Amino acid sequence: MRSLVLLTMILVATAGQAAEPLKQFSADQVMTVSGQEITSRLYVDGINLRTEMTMPGAPGMASIVNGEKKVLWILMPGNMYLEKSVASADDASIKAWSGEDGREHVGTETINGQECDKYRIKGVEQDMFLYTQIKTGHPVLMTTADQRVRIEWNNVKPGAQPASLFQLPPGYRKLALPALPGGFKLPGM
Repeated sequence: MRSLVLLTMILVATAGQAAEPLKQFSADQVMTVSGQEITSRLYVDGINLRTEMTMPGAPGMASIVNGEKKVLWILMPGNMYLEKSVASADDASIKAWSGEDGREHVGTETINGQECDKYRIKGVEQDMFLYTQIKTGHPVLMTTADQRVRIEWNNVKPGAQPASLFQLPPGYRKLALPALPGGFKLPGM
């Protein structure tokens, strides 16, 4: 799940050389991970991001990154949520929002009939490649270097998104994870 959220948030760092970065938009997103397809609807407004995911045979889930509050909420079935701070400058999810830092323009390619700028994004485990439409700055495709993860964006609609999309919905309760023996904590929690 952490990889999914991180990869999704990296798209906010997109910027075409010929176009300003698209900072407010919604889009359909299809992520393929080792042959498993995950579809979602993506909403981006500045430093805020919401992804509503659906997977075959599984209940829907949503993740919200509220950049002003520096928090990630993962909404789960049963009106429950998990929460993670993204306040540290060293946090990978914050680095994904940082614009051009860590992104290297490596050329242009045609993807699905669209002329795109190609960027290399340095990753902890491996590099990723991001393709943005030159004329509009729209995200088009992102892949890991080994091609095991592929994210495509379609039906990109520029424009401001409702602020309510980036808030914790009323009636949700925080999932309290039981303490692990020895005071251990789950990674990222």
